[in-house]
Amino acid sequence: MDRGILVAASLLALLAGCGGHTSPADQPAIASDAAGAKPMIDPQNAGLVAPADAQLPGVNPNPPAMTAPVFAQTAASSDAFEIASSKPAQALGKSNAVKAFAAMMIADHTKSTDQLKAAAAKAGVTVTSELTSQQQADMSDLMNAGAAFDRIYGRKQLVAHVNALAGLRKYAAAGDSPPLKEFAAAAIPVVERHLSAARQLPK
Repeated sequence: MDRGILVAASLLALLAGCGGHTSPADQPAIASDAAGAKPMIDPQNAGLVAPADAQLPGVNPNPPAMTAPVFAQTAASSDAFEIASSKPAQALGKSNAVKAFAAMMIADHTKSTDQLKAAAAKAGVTVTSELTSQQQADMSDLMNAGAAFDRIYGRKQLVAHVNALAGLRKYAAAGDSPPLKEFAAAAIPVVERHLSAARQLPK
């Protein structure tokens, strides 16, 4: 997925909402422990997000437990965002690193989309390529970034993959659907590789 996944956060920030419709993944996972403060990492979520990453704006270090339909659609939206945001990056990106990363996102998340659809079918779950309201806002930011495109793309990719990885790790460990748990487990090393590469992008 790494469906800049989170992620991500994530997976995962991992669903699509407009015109008053709110899908499960659009709901905030956890409130801050104090007004304006970043949420603390819940002990049961230790290891899902690195402490330094937990401080990044947009990262949720405490992804919620997800049912099979919610996880599958969150992952599908994550894949869709990575593909949608990376297509313009190939044209608008200035650095070779951004262009190469974008090409990897399109290839890997297209493959991930196919794998997710197969796993979802086994689980009896239907998924769409609809973006969440936050992902739609992120796309708008990118398309209006101008000369700052590389930096904005890099930041959004970092956050998306942190969130996506957290969601995958949590579902792989405690998900409610064996086919989707298997998908999540297989996706983790791919998203870890994406996250490592995202850390090298302009910020």
